[in-house]
Amino acid sequence: MKEDKFLVLFLGASSHAYDTIPEELLQRWNFRFKSISNWEMTGDEIGFPHVIVLDTYSLGLRSLDKLKAWRSQHQCAILVLDDYQEKVLIQSILSRGASAYLHIDDFADGLERQLEVLLHHEKPSDRSADFLASQRREDLL
Repeated sequence: MKEDKFLVLFLGASSHAYDTIPEELLQRWNFRFKSISNWEMTGDEIGFPHVIVLDTYSLGLRSLDKLKAWRSQHQCAILVLDDYQEKVLIQSILSRGASAYLHIDDFADGLERQLEVLLHHEKPSDRSADFLASQRREDLL
């Protein structure tokens, strides 16, 4: 991995969404896909990514709770990918530890923008669910 590339780890039960990432983005950032079906993962398997894209659409929301325990010891953003459109459900996802939310239908077009925000425009300590929820609310309006 080149030093100037950010590590983006995509966790999902399948590679369906991952396979839609444009080649340009795969070249720009250091993406890794990890297919998981259960949460018997160790920290060594996750590594130290800058951002984790968590496909809760394929894994279920319990995966966010499991990842939250790991994240308590590691600074990294978590971008949740799912199909919820209701603001209350998105706020719940953000309050459960996600740094940002992206609807599965917006994944291919919105991934680059979300990664730019998470990687370049905020320090990890500045990311808050309230800020990101307000950003997502503005996007939904």
